[in-house]
Amino acid sequence: MELENEVLVGILDLLARFGGRLIGSLTILFIGLWAARKLSTLSGKATSKWDLDETGIRFVANIVFYVLFAVVALIAVNNLGVEISAILAALGAAGLAVGLALTGALTNLAAGLVIAVLRPFSIGNHVETCDAEGEVVDIDIFSTTLRTLDNETIVLPNAEVIGGPITNYSTAEFVRVEVPLSVSVNADLDAVTQHLMDAAAACSRVIPEPVPEVQISEFGENAIRLQLEVSVLPVDREDVIFDVNRALGSHYRAGGWAPRKLVQLHEAPSADTL
Repeated sequence: MELENEVLVGILDLLARFGGRLIGSLTILFIGLWAARKLSTLSGKATSKWDLDETGIRFVANIVFYVLFAVVALIAVNNLGVEISAILAALGAAGLAVGLALTGALTNLAAGLVIAVLRPFSIGNHVETCDAEGEVVDIDIFSTTLRTLDNETIVLPNAEVIGGPITNYSTAEFVRVEVPLSVSVNADLDAVTQHLMDAAAACSRVIPEPVPEVQISEFGENAIRLQLEVSVLPVDREDVIFDVNRALGSHYRAGGWAPRKLVQLHEAPSADTL
């Protein structure tokens, strides 16, 4: 019982000495966080008048927010009675360890700056990078966020994005898509070609110019491999393959185009001939 009383007295004593400072620091932190967000939004609106796209505007707004939040955090800590100079001195003494711990974050920050300046892509572009493909929905100072065609959200570190190839499909008016098709070696290639061209013409996603083309890619043992090359908008690259295959379905079955595996049987020699 005496131990519990001593603990309670100790807690009350701490609250009496530091309670006011703690409440004050929390108040500073919450108000500072609100102000940082407000000023970040205002800076975004101000920079929108500059020659910056949405990517650059968001990057500036994020920088303003993180800098202001860091200042507010230091003020809140100082209000608790902790000297800021002592914190900075401790950080300086542990500079190497802190630097090593923040290497990845600083690398991503530098890569984010490169993205904001060079603009290899912008928010709303359809890109392929780091084995991921989708629409760019956000570019932060540390990461880039994509939304895939399957409506999945992928967050990529900026350093990995800049460190690899980037394919920006939104910068082109159209892209060429190859729709593969295998037919029997006995199929009428002229008829197959005409059906492929008709399927391309019937597909609303296909752009008339440049005109579609049918190429023979390979003569196999049991099949001839063709490819229909069509021009589409970048966002329709995946869907056009399904559309063309759906249009060809009935012709593929009715025309007997399906490749057939040829099996040859050889009669084994009888025992009398051995």
